[in-house]
Parts: sequence; C-alpha cells; structure tokens
Amino acid sequence: MFKKILFSAFAGTIFRGKSLISGFSLGRTLQPIPMVNSKSKVLLLLLTGVFLIFCISSLHAQVNNKCGNTEANKAAMEQNPEIKLQRELLESQIQEYLKSKDFANSKQAAVDYVIPIVVHVIHLGEAVGTGINISDTQIEDCILGLNERFANENGLGVNTHIQFCLASTDPNGNPTNGINRVDGTSLSGYATYGLALPGGNCTQAPSETFVKALSRWPSSDYYNVWVVSQICPPAGGYAYFPGTTTAGLDGSVLIRDAFFYVNYSMAHETGHYLNLHHTFEGDDPNYDGIYTCPLNLYGCGYNSGDCCNDTPIHKTTDVDSINPCTTSGIWSNSRYNNMAYNFANYVDTLRFTQDQTDRMVAALAISPRSSLLNSNGCQFVGVEENIKAKTTLALHPNPSGSIVKIQTNAKELYLTDLTGKILYSTVVHSGETNLDVSGLPAGVFFIHTSEGRAEKLIVQH
Repeated sequence: MFKKILFSAFAGTIFRGKSLISGFSLGRTLQPIPMVNSKSKVLLLLLTGVFLIFCISSLHAQVNNKCGNTEANKAAMEQNPEIKLQRELLESQIQEYLKSKDFANSKQAAVDYVIPIVVHVIHLGEAVGTGINISDTQIEDCILGLNERFANENGLGVNTHIQFCLASTDPNGNPTNGINRVDGTSLSGYATYGLALPGGNCTQAPSETFVKALSRWPSSDYYNVWVVSQICPPAGGYAYFPGTTTAGLDGSVLIRDAFFYVNYSMAHETGHYLNLHHTFEGDDPNYDGIYTCPLNLYGCGYNSGDCCNDTPIHKTTDVDSINPCTTSGIWSNSRYNNMAYNFANYVDTLRFTQDQTDRMVAALAISPRSSLLNSNGCQFVGVEENIKAKTTLALHPNPSGSIVKIQTNAKELYLTDLTGKILYSTVVHSGETNLDVSGLPAGVFFIHTSEGRAEKLIVQH
C-alpha cells in the first residue's frame, strides 16, 4: 500500500498512472509500460529506482515522529483537575457502550463513519507549495494516506470503517476545499521556534492558544488539524483525547515535515483524537524517560495500559522480534501498530486492531465526538439550491463492489474521493448509467451531479 508513493517518485521513467474506470486516470494505480530494449538501460533504471526508494525512506525515517500527546494531555489535567474526572466518566461511558446492543448492531451492520477535516496551515509567509505553506496536493495526499490506514488497505489489521473528508462546506454553509492558510509570523517567536508544546516548558515559542486562534472552526462540526513549522521542544505532533481540552484547542497539531502521504503521524494523532492510547501506555510511570514493562497485562488508562486486550504490553523502545515484556498475545499487533513508535517499519506494516477500532467507534457514539457525525462539513454545496432540490439521484446497489446502477435526471455525473478529487466524470444521456467500481479500493466515495446534488457511495469487496 504505502510503497506506491515511493515508486511514483520515478513514475515518469518506469510507470504510468492508469485508469480504473473507462480510461480516466485515478492517479494511484501503477502499471508497467514497455521499457527500452537495452539491458544496460533497464538495469540502470532499476538501480536508480532502488536508490530513490532508499533515499526517500531514509529521509522519512529522519523526521521527528515523537508524539507530544502525553505531555499535552498531562498538562491539561494538571491545569484543570476536573478534566481527569471527565476522562474517567468518558471511559466508563465507553465501556458501557461497548456492552450495549447499539454497538452490537452497528458492528454487525458495518456502519461507515465520515468525519470532516479542516486543515489550518500556519506558514511563514511563503508562496503556496513552498516551505511550510505546503501545497493542496500534499494535504490531499496526506488525507488519502490517513484514509488508507483507517481502511486497512495493507490487509494486516482491521478496517475501522472510519473515513475522513476535507470539508466541502464551511461553518457558514459556503463551498470550501477544507484548507485554510494563515501567516503565523505575526506571533512573536513563531518563525524561529514554532508552537510551544503544552507541558513542554518552551518559553520562546507562542502557546497553542495564540497559534490556534489564528484559524479554527467549530470542533463540534469539524476535526481541526493545524500544520505548523515546528513544535518546541521537538515533536512530530500531538492531539487531545476527547473531553481533555476546550473547544477552541481541540484537534491535532502536526509539523510540516510529518504531514505527507507516507508518514503515519496523521493516523497516529487521529487515533489519540478518537481516544486511543499509545500501545506502550504505562511504561513510564514517573514521566522521566525511564521505561519499564507496564505492570498490568490488560490495564486501562494513564500509567496503566491502552485499554485494548489485543495489543500486548511493551515499552516504548521495544521494536525487535521478541517482546521482552510478555509472551501473551500477538506481538505484531503492538510492534507494528499505528499507535506505537516503530519508526523503522512504518512504511507499510502498521495497523489498527479490532479492540482499537471498537474504542474509536465508541468514542464517536459519545459526546464530544458524536456531534461530528451530524456535521454538514462533507456535504457538497451547489450553486443553485432550487435546481439541486429538483435533481434526482439514486444508486443501486449501495454498497457495491461491481456495477452500480445510477438513475438521475442530471446532465453530468462526477465520482470523487473523500479529498474531493474527481476520479471519473460522464455525461448522462438517458436518465440511467452504470458505473463499474470493481477497480476502486474499498472505502467511501461520492457521486455528484452537475446541479449540485450528491450521494455517498460505499465500495466493498
């Protein structure tokens, strides 16, 4: 799965993107094209490809992926002792929900959840696509990588049935691409030090309160993600657990260098945002960087465990083939987990487990995360609402893994992914058309009409 982007670095030489549907390019499927007959040239191209993969992998491995979740959430609870009580209440609600009929029914129905994301790029005044002011494409690719990890595209874990879209509707109901760009140099210290990690004792950088105030949307309707120049002291990102902070600060923060398709930091911080602990939770009881095996095999909560029975306990630094803390469970579930720190193997081996999936789904059923499922952030906004209201659009069957029959009185149809990229378009001649989705990956897509109507399409195989 995640190695595909590495190959695309030299796709113009060896590979060409091919369409999955009727000759239209979907941009991610790579198929071989005829090469030069000369064996020496072929060998040179292959060696060049291997070298590029090595260089890109080495570059990604050097990115600071350390998570500041522990520091940020610990600081929040120390500043407001009531937060700890709120967290304990939320945990009891989650445990009750996991035993409920509602959860059993949603699990059996394999309900798909879609969460709108807004990305706030706090740059240094650069042009779009340079420096901290990353391009729309890099942002879209990062959300694509997030969705692939949550959909278990590598087949090594569990499909969470949770997906994310870059918001298409802003808080005022206007169309948007889900990306806000703000120059952060107006804040003293930001250009040099970035954002101060809560609990990190960095006094040179502005606090998150000031940085996030530059651009934020209601956390009840949007998953706010801030991309910053750096975090002081150094970290790749951090996120708040549900109910741990005020609405104006709720969300995730990632540095620019950790916000791209191959890097797993976005999936890691989103796991925290949806109430997942590190798989090594409880290995640093004194918060002094001295790691010991957690005492409780199936602990739950701060300094106890990650509340998931299918992720064996371990220490932060345990990444080798043998788990020195326990022989119980499947070691790969923790060793190669999105919520661990196995930087050397993050390219295509990471996963979420069933217990982690259940916890995230439960978090979406309980306030404050439950309101995200009622958001209009992923709705397509048409130009003329009266025309939109008169447009018919029906998809059968839905979900589907093969042919979808689309009945509509629209003139044109567009298929998009959750980032808003148009994957396919067609003119409708007779009020009905068929769409073959067998070549698409499993996940959530949208069918749009030229008049502004949209319907969610779920692809299952």
